[in-house]
Amino acid sequence: PQLDCSRRARYPVLGASWQPRAGIAHHDAVARGFARAASRLGVDLIENCEVTGLDVQGGRVLGVQTSQGYVKAARVGCVAAGHSSVLARMAGLRLPVE
Repeated sequence: PQLDCSRRARYPVLGASWQPRAGIAHHDAVARGFARAASRLGVDLIENCEVTGLDVQGGRVLGVQTSQGYVKAARVGCVAAGHSSVLARMAGLRLPVE
């Protein structure tokens, strides 16, 4: 949207930087791009499926317990955004992310 730097602005601009050649990234499009690339590399993506536990043996994750059943996996990626630390804790790891 246009920047309104006037005194009548509902939310006045208190500080800013302007880069006229800069672009924007729509986060949904970025996520879909990553998902398509991962899928092409053989990654199975399961949406709307809660992870309820991890099968950890000998320091390795061997599978994932989900709301839709157990998924055996040779590798598991943790890409749950705000819940990454919750999933990492299931594997016995502590992430410095809150």
